[in-house]
Amino acid sequence: MSAVDLRAAIRAKFEKELTGYEKLLAKADELFDRNQAKAFLDTTRPSTGAVLGLYTKARKGVAALHVLATSGYGEDAMIIARSLVNLCIDLGYICRTDSDDRARQWIARGRVSRREMAQAFGLTPPDEVTVDWGKVGERARAWKAVRIFDRAKDAGLENFYEIAYRHGCVYEHSDAWGALAYLDIVDDSIDMRSEPSPTRVDTALLAGAFAFGEIASISGKYWGFDIAQADREIFDLVMTAFRKSDASS
Repeated sequence: MSAVDLRAAIRAKFEKELTGYEKLLAKADELFDRNQAKAFLDTTRPSTGAVLGLYTKARKGVAALHVLATSGYGEDAMIIARSLVNLCIDLGYICRTDSDDRARQWIARGRVSRREMAQAFGLTPPDEVTVDWGKVGERARAWKAVRIFDRAKDAGLENFYEIAYRHGCVYEHSDAWGALAYLDIVDDSIDMRSEPSPTRVDTALLAGAFAFGEIASISGKYWGFDIAQADREIFDLVMTAFRKSDASS
């Protein structure tokens, strides 16, 4: 099957899910555009940069997930979906309380990781002599000390961790379940399923939609967006798109 035919087949098979996913992105974009002036960046408040950066990354991520899913790379789209869930949890944790302090810890953790990578290659980070690495290291350790499950629990996102994040790890880490799913063994014949297919397309769309819907909601509340009915509309879009009509469907 050609790439064009496969995309058409995937569209036909998952029309409801894809339409709902696309409407979700459009609704989130509409909400952001209507309130864009409120999504400010204040250099004295680290949380503003953290939330703006995480939202922007998420918006590009859901677009990338759509490209992969509609092209028949559902398993790879699941990796992006899991990353979006991780992002959602970190965003929710930062926005929950003490946002600027938590953002400082999050930024410090990233800065330390970048420094360690540079040093591993014998390079000197550009901010090596301008940063108080003792203070940065302390903040980075504070972020690392809170496990992702605990961040999810603090943010009220335990279900995101337990379902999408833990389930998605089989695709990212290539464990036995994830890797062997690419093999179709019948009698003595082995079919190595490396070609694009509809497999996991709906699952990736589902995980990505729920994660991004929550990301849009958390970000909007942080910035004080005029959410009006958008929050409910986003939830309804996701539920309508991915609700099965009956147990056998």
